[in-house]
Amino acid sequence: MTEFLLFINKYRDRLVHHAFYRLGDFEEAEDIVQDVFVKIYTQNIFPKLESPEHYLYRMTTNACLDFMRKQKSKLQMQQYFDAKNENSLENDAVRNLNMKEEFMRINNILKTLPEEQAEVVRFRIIDELSFKEITKILGKPESTIKSRFQYAINKLKSYEL
Repeated sequence: MTEFLLFINKYRDRLVHHAFYRLGDFEEAEDIVQDVFVKIYTQNIFPKLESPEHYLYRMTTNACLDFMRKQKSKLQMQQYFDAKNENSLENDAVRNLNMKEEFMRINNILKTLPEEQAEVVRFRIIDELSFKEITKILGKPESTIKSRFQYAINKLKSYEL
């Protein structure tokens, strides 16, 4: 159990950061990461993981995508963020607003890109992963990952940000 707690402490913050930049909501990001760790523990996957970081990023990304699909069917994303902010405590409202503004600004920029390129940019820039790590997570050749990143950067350079 101590080994699993060390495992959680090692990856938790990075995974929450990763989830936040996909969802735009810090509390939901924390919940999703917690669910990922619970799943790993209850399914006894932890001892069998050869490359835990890549597996965790993939699980977290998939959990975020599942969450967004569920939320889209209930509310448009903007309505969801507005409702969450209305229910926040005053102290959390300032933090949430700053995080939301940062998320919206980055997300609006990334919306100009095809999703495959945007995802590589998120992994490389926001999550600070190497191309080799992204290759393992997405299951694509490194040359494909690098070209997607390069096309995205060139496209972003052509915009006035």
